[in-house]
Amino acid sequence: MQSRNFLWLALLFVALGSLILVPAVLAESTIHVGPGGTTGCALGGCYLYHGETNGFQNHIDLFQNSGGAPALDSPVWLIFAVPNDNGHSLNPGNLTAAFLNQGPGYAPIPIGFGFMGFQGLMGPGQNVYDFLGKDVNKSNSFTNYATWDMAVNGITATNFGIYVYTLDTNGFSAKDFLNMDIQGIPLGTFAVGWGQATTVDKHGHRHVTQYGTPFTEAGLGTNHQPEVPEPASLILLGSGLLGVGTMVRRKLNR
Repeated sequence: MQSRNFLWLALLFVALGSLILVPAVLAESTIHVGPGGTTGCALGGCYLYHGETNGFQNHIDLFQNSGGAPALDSPVWLIFAVPNDNGHSLNPGNLTAAFLNQGPGYAPIPIGFGFMGFQGLMGPGQNVYDFLGKDVNKSNSFTNYATWDMAVNGITATNFGIYVYTLDTNGFSAKDFLNMDIQGIPLGTFAVGWGQATTVDKHGHRHVTQYGTPFTEAGLGTNHQPEVPEPASLILLGSGLLGVGTMVRRKLNR
């Protein structure tokens, strides 16, 4: 009887440990920024620093990584935050864009885009989406940007100039990419996406939901290679399971 009780306690311990190790998923966190889809680090997991931010250089992508999110309305925004900016860092010539739809096997389809231009300087105490009047993830803050730019690129940032490109899309939905080639993006520039989906319920009421990029999935312009750490949480869970299994066997064999 004692052995059976011990076994149930061990299994309960493992189950609780698994719940703790699995991160919560935010519904709004659907637009992942990567170094140009569809291969390599474009799907995530190749972070630059402390398991956060994804590096890019001459290519960048927005990836619809949420299977439950609806197709986003057109246009989708690509937002850049340039450190120590003078208001003239980016222009329409910096970018060419293509839509990679999962349906036809990610064959690139050229898309049009617009340039809303320089939106102002973001300083301490501010975050990107609030700065632009959007109600999504608050983690893209000046503090996070300045901290990571110093750690990854050795840049001391006193401000970030905010620029917005608008990408014309048609059904940018789950597992699709918006793929861009970029030129002249200053070192240390952060990139995030924004979009919204309009749905109509059975009563004919329209609902608009905004989607963005959490800081953990933002892009950062850098010359450094990303960290590829071992999945520590899986290692801990695996070692925990091994330890519990050994203890159970010992107890049952007494």
